[in-house]
Amino acid sequence: MAGEHFGIIEKNKINKEIPPMEEKKAPRRKRLKTLADVRVYLAALINETRSGAVESGLAGKLGFLLNILRGVIVDADLEARIEKLESEVGKNESQGTY
Repeated sequence: MAGEHFGIIEKNKINKEIPPMEEKKAPRRKRLKTLADVRVYLAALINETRSGAVESGLAGKLGFLLNILRGVIVDADLEARIEKLESEVGKNESQGTY
């Protein structure tokens, strides 16, 4: 049969020599939640840029975004620490202790 080599269905027959295409799942991307995550990602980005795997223009844009993300992580960490301190002070004030 003419189309048998390409896995085409002809007369209700399927060429079994060619396996069906498997669905490829996109690789799971690492979430950058901590400064350590950002540092590791940035180091990998630098290495990939130096090896030529990533264009320098893209690396510059990603570096800019990583710097913004770094600031957001620092601010969120400070905000959480301040909220914790404020709640401790509030507890002490309600109990009459300082």
